[in-house]
Amino acid sequence: MKTMTKSLCRSSLLSGLHHWLRLQTLLLKCLRVFTCGAGSAMLIIGCATQSNTAVQPVQTDANPYSLVNRITWGASTSAVQDYSRLGWQQYVTDQMHPRSSALVPAIQEQIDSMTIT
Repeated sequence: MKTMTKSLCRSSLLSGLHHWLRLQTLLLKCLRVFTCGAGSAMLIIGCATQSNTAVQPVQTDANPYSLVNRITWGASTSAVQDYSRLGWQQYVTDQMHPRSSALVPAIQEQIDSMTIT
């Protein structure tokens, strides 16, 4: 009888814990939706309001490393050299519209022969 009672208590405790965890998960999901919705609303409100400050132009005569680091995934020596060689306008244009790089034909054939399932 005691074993059966312990087993029922343990089962009830686990069931209660399972329900608590499901409720906690649901509450966290609701909180995420609420905060995302509130964040979106704040973003929209922020976009709708006018600012009294003028947009500041990029200072292209600033430290090249800082500029390249700001507009790329991180400055490298070759990226800073490209920036210095090309100038601000051409460097940004090249970043926004990269040239396509062709693969070795054998590799391209392997990729083309693959199927998506």
